[in-house]
Amino acid sequence: WKTTTQAANDIWDSPVYAEFFAAVRDVNSKLPAHARIRVFGGDPGPGDNRSRETAAFSVLKEHVFQKHGKALVIYGAAHFYRTLTMDYLSSMGGDSGLARRLEIDYPGRTFVVIPVGGLARPPAVKADIDPDHEKFDRALKTQVRPVLVPLQRLPFRDFTAEEFLGRTLTNCRGPGGCVSVFKGSTLTLGQMADACVYVGRGDDLATKAKPAR
Repeated sequence: WKTTTQAANDIWDSPVYAEFFAAVRDVNSKLPAHARIRVFGGDPGPGDNRSRETAAFSVLKEHVFQKHGKALVIYGAAHFYRTLTMDYLSSMGGDSGLARRLEIDYPGRTFVVIPVGGLARPPAVKADIDPDHEKFDRALKTQVRPVLVPLQRLPFRDFTAEEFLGRTLTNCRGPGGCVSVFKGSTLTLGQMADACVYVGRGDDLATKAKPAR
């Protein structure tokens, strides 16, 4: 599973991936053969010139949708955003978002869940909107974190993507230096996904948002 076009980025060296596969194997060891979880890699292999999203779409089409099955698809959140700013979409070429592509060919078959929570400001970004997590917390009726939150429900539906997702995607191509892709956008969380896993403000901000490719 490490032999993909992303191997040069050392992304697979993160322990979370090996731990994920170990957890699946542990669960499967206790299940009968017909009930075991099947895992498919979505990234293209060496020499495969397809984009990541094109390759992932092909795997889902062959092994899930054509067989009228169901799948839990795990990728970075930005692959699942249901919409993005027009400027950013125009720069993405064929990869306009995996969820967007699935919705075109298989409307109504996807349920998008994204993470929302504390992220440090990307080092290259000089200023941005500091998310008001207290506003999010006050609207919840539970103190349990993480918690699944429907984003089609008020007030979460109308919270802006710039405030709560602004640090997840950065554009450094413009003359003004690095800024959030969502800077100045009116997009809301309800437009971005069906639900989110809200982790709170997060005391540990070691996870840094990375600039967009």
